[in-house]
Amino acid sequence: MGYDIYGFGSQSRIRSVCDRFAEAGFLVILPDFFRGQQWSKQRMEAEGRPGLVKWVKQFKWRRSGGEEDDGGARADGGGLEGDFRAAVAYLRANLPAGAKVGCAGFCWGAWIAVRGSIIGTLSAAYSAHPSVHVENQHGGSDVALASQVKCPQLFHTAGSDNANLKTGGEFIAQLAKLPFGAAVRPPVA
Repeated sequence: MGYDIYGFGSQSRIRSVCDRFAEAGFLVILPDFFRGQQWSKQRMEAEGRPGLVKWVKQFKWRRSGGEEDDGGARADGGGLEGDFRAAVAYLRANLPAGAKVGCAGFCWGAWIAVRGSIIGTLSAAYSAHPSVHVENQHGGSDVALASQVKCPQLFHTAGSDNANLKTGGEFIAQLAKLPFGAAVRPPVA
């Protein structure tokens, strides 16, 4: 699972979702991608959106050579991708052979779910209130990401979400070109 900007520590709601999946018999992992450095409502009040954007940029999918990682050593020494791959490897090692692995991402975590869908280790991904546009803050393109996805996607958008991620948006249109397409649940208020 991928949490939102409020991270691992303060998200009892996200942990509750993990618990529900576990109670239903699924093996669930909620990695601490932020290494305890999650955003907070207090920081939002103090720093606003510019502070949030600066903070988000420190959590890169893949580190370039020689770049220091403020969050400590990663599983592969190189960004969130290493953490993601380590989580999937752990699942595969603890599941029966041939078991399918999926990812659910909430807000910021949707970026993790989509990024993870590109490396070919997932069977499907679900994103709620998706913030895949985080890719744009890292100098990439969310639409370009969509063209690289290798498994089915389900998006559950909210009324205020980026139009790009709703039916008819560029991101969804790009996914629709793939053999498995994408499904978008109608916006909720």
